[in-house]
Amino acid sequence: MDYAESNDYEYYVHYTEFNRRLDEWVKLDHLDLDSVETVVDEKVEDKVTSLKMTQHQKRKIDETRVEVGHEELDAASLRELEEFTKVKNIATIELGRYEIETWYISPFPQEYNDSLKLYFCEFCLNFMKRKEQLQRHMRKCDLKHPPGDEIYRSGTLSMFEVDGKKNKVYGQNLCYLAKLILDQKTLYYDVDLFLFYVLCECDDRGCHMVGYFSKKLSDMTAIKAEDILTTLQSLELIQYRKGQHVICADPKVLDRHLKAAGHGGLEVDVSKLI
Repeated sequence: MDYAESNDYEYYVHYTEFNRRLDEWVKLDHLDLDSVETVVDEKVEDKVTSLKMTQHQKRKIDETRVEVGHEELDAASLRELEEFTKVKNIATIELGRYEIETWYISPFPQEYNDSLKLYFCEFCLNFMKRKEQLQRHMRKCDLKHPPGDEIYRSGTLSMFEVDGKKNKVYGQNLCYLAKLILDQKTLYYDVDLFLFYVLCECDDRGCHMVGYFSKKLSDMTAIKAEDILTTLQSLELIQYRKGQHVICADPKVLDRHLKAAGHGGLEVDVSKLI
């Protein structure tokens, strides 16, 4: 293979001791091969060695399949090895008017693994591999805001509550999108038990997502009265008078707590909650 052919390949680079969001694919001419050292990375060597199992510890992986080249690992060890050696494949996404660089790997379906860039519909969050597919989709997509209930509106800002049970595909796509920029984000394929609160900036073209948070539904909050009392007592916001607890919000105490908390973000106008 001559140099021209070898330069057609890209090489995945991880910078030791740096966050994985800095990982990148580079051409051969970006590598200084004269400075290569043949020192074995002991951390990697120890990591892989610690995953190896003895003969009597071997088990069938997931009872249905065995990964070629990793027959000696059980299911848990294989998942750990995959986590340790995974690489980022999707470099950028297009969402509305913005092209966004990704930081981390997100486990999109396998057919998207060869895509360096994905195109998202900013309203329904369906994703495609080509710009032409997105353009055709946008001519058919009838959504102009997240598929949920608008629960707040103030000026150009709106908040939508999206039920993961009613809008499962949207919830899953939102998790795929978030995982690209959040390293520790847990990807939930089963989003039935989640509510997604999507903040949008609205104009004459529709409501464009700028952020979100999620909340897991539960029949019980697991917060007991004792927990509330203890918290209020630690904040000096409650007193025990005449056989009962009474909230006592001293202005000086409140001011101290507010200063300690720092400045907040935008204030919510409760009169505009829907």
